[in-house]
Amino acid sequence: MKKHLLYLLIVITALVQTDQLNAQFRRYPKLRKYDGDRTGRVMDRDVPVVDRYGRPRCCESRNEFNFPLTFNSFSILNQLDSQIAAARRARRKVDEWLKKQENTFLKEINRQMGKNYTSFSTAQREYFKFFESRGGRYGPVTTAHRLEGGHQGRASQQKRKFESHAMEILALDRWRACGYCSRYDGVEVQGTLLGEIRRNKNYYYSQYRRSAIDDFNKSYYQNALADSEARGMDKLIKNGTLLNRLSNYRVHHYRRLGLQDKVFQMSAYLILTGAIRTNYIQYTLPYSLRKYNPPKYWDDDRLLKWGKDLAPAIPHERFIFSEEYLQQQIDYWTRIPIVRISRQKVTQKVERERQEVVEELLKKIKNWYLDLDGDGYHSKIHIGEESPGNKWKTTTKGLDCDDTNKNRKTAEDCEQCKTSKKDLKKMFPNTPDATLTKIADAINKYGKDFGIDTKEKLQHFITQAGHESNEFKAFEENLNYRWERLGLDYWKRYFNPITNPAADPAKANPNDFKRSSTSVYVDVEKFANRVYNDRYRENKIGNINEGDGYKFRGRGIFQLTGRTNYRNFNNFYRTNYDSSVNLINNPDLISTNKNIAVISALWFYKNSVLDKIIVDNNISVKAVTEKVNGGKNGLNHRRTLHAKTQANIDCL
Repeated sequence: MKKHLLYLLIVITALVQTDQLNAQFRRYPKLRKYDGDRTGRVMDRDVPVVDRYGRPRCCESRNEFNFPLTFNSFSILNQLDSQIAAARRARRKVDEWLKKQENTFLKEINRQMGKNYTSFSTAQREYFKFFESRGGRYGPVTTAHRLEGGHQGRASQQKRKFESHAMEILALDRWRACGYCSRYDGVEVQGTLLGEIRRNKNYYYSQYRRSAIDDFNKSYYQNALADSEARGMDKLIKNGTLLNRLSNYRVHHYRRLGLQDKVFQMSAYLILTGAIRTNYIQYTLPYSLRKYNPPKYWDDDRLLKWGKDLAPAIPHERFIFSEEYLQQQIDYWTRIPIVRISRQKVTQKVERERQEVVEELLKKIKNWYLDLDGDGYHSKIHIGEESPGNKWKTTTKGLDCDDTNKNRKTAEDCEQCKTSKKDLKKMFPNTPDATLTKIADAINKYGKDFGIDTKEKLQHFITQAGHESNEFKAFEENLNYRWERLGLDYWKRYFNPITNPAADPAKANPNDFKRSSTSVYVDVEKFANRVYNDRYRENKIGNINEGDGYKFRGRGIFQLTGRTNYRNFNNFYRTNYDSSVNLINNPDLISTNKNIAVISALWFYKNSVLDKIIVDNNISVKAVTEKVNGGKNGLNHRRTLHAKTQANIDCL
């Protein structure tokens, strides 16, 4: 009897599984919103699609199942759902129709992406990458960049900390070496001036040095950890690793679905992608189809974990400062049966290793610069030569003309680097003399305010400025682009090609940006308001108001662009030069007033180049170009110009 019951149970289970696998038919209520005919027409009232016995009212007499699947809105999926419910008896025909829909999906993917894939599996993988990349500022790639920036910020912060603590250790050692002399009374260590602890100098020396070493150990390791995690996140983003991983997850999820769920899930993807508008989804799946919402395979925690998995190993000289290393050493040495060492001795051993690293690092600190006004430039006094004051740094941006006021540097105490109209004429023979005279005078007048104190800094500035301004002949961005090439060249990120102007709903139609019905050029104002509007950009530049794109278009020698850059430079200029000038209300001054144009270029050059890298005879044109341009655009021309500047430009 038990055997018969077991056989019966197996047969019932097989029948149930067969029913579930066969197009995943589910029971539906008798009343549906759609009439169930082949057109999928919406009725004004609820119409039963099955009779009182659960038999469909239509479709059983047809020889095949057919449904025109489109991707305009989610209502088409509700209609398809109703049709499948009505065709429950024609399961084989429905299955055959479901299997054929991959060709329909392939055509829609090619249409949305502007590609010509022949294999659905390949097209689907690339489409899922495309789907993830359409998230904009809320997408996985942008989020990963944000997390990478957080790691880099922490790494920089911890670097400043361990350098500061290393200098505190060095200051204490030098203070003790000179017999606790008064020269170091103004030096601050652990928040206290050394002159205030002279009475108990031996005690405070030991206490403060131990505290500075502990702080150094923590920040030295945390800097390496944050830098490693930033590199791991960069590796995750580069070469499409992140998008490939997310695409594989979605492909795997799709392949595990039944036939009907595959059609509904893929259709939901395609409809959603068509509905994306400027980083937000305009349409969402109706409640009845909520199970087909695309799953989200990432969040901040998961991205951090993936980046950590790809992070390179922390160097040993940094790793020894971690608690993990200490615990590893304790676990190893206290468990060896023959040479078992106590926990205290292992801790002392690790402390000696750490002390050796600290001492070795202190030997590498050869330059210790005094910086009284905190502007990053050092005074003539180096520690050990005279009284060091109370501020010092291991790095410097150059010699300070006046280290008592960060907003004022006098020419008497500083090396100046000037140029002349004659030298610039050798570089740019086609530029008018009057223009070169104004440029040379402005550089000589304001260059020292921005650290142009060596010929290398001057040469690289003139090289980059000459390239960006078309040899000092263009002080405003040229927006005369041909409208028919907007979807093909650099601006294709904002425009569809004219051959398919509606390919991507998130992009603009080039035909709408003609200057006139007969012109081959764009309407520059309308064009600028589109491409420089933050609504359509991933890297925001502050243009949030109507007309900001054209108003704050590229001006000046380095093409200052965007409300944010204009506002920052305006605040700087009004504070340091002329408070009566308002560049937000009069942005054209940056292109028409040559003094302001040069000052804006020097301001940009200092912030983007001199504050980031050391410009000397070892720096390459490529390194400076990457800071100015963000890439390598025009690198060959810049190298040609730099060769000319080296031959013709020198400090006068």
